[in-house]
Amino acid sequence: MECENWKRLKIDNKNNLLLNFFSNNNDNKILTNKLANYFDKFALFIEDISLNSIIKGVFNFVYKE
Repeated sequence: MECENWKRLKIDNKNNLLLNFFSNNNDNKILTNKLANYFDKFALFIEDISLNSIIKGVFNFVYKE
C-alpha cells in the first residue's frame, strides 16, 4: 500500500487492513491500533527525509509509543 493511500484511511480502516495480516489472538484490536500508530508516525517521518538519505539507508527512525 502506498503511503498516500495509508494517510487517507480512517483508523478503523487501518485496523481492519492490519487485522487481515495479524490475526492471532484476542488482543488483535490493541495490536492493530499500535501498528496503525507506528505506520502513521513512520509515514510522517519518511516525508521529512531526503530521497538520497532513503536510497543510502542513512536515516534513524525511533518509534516512541
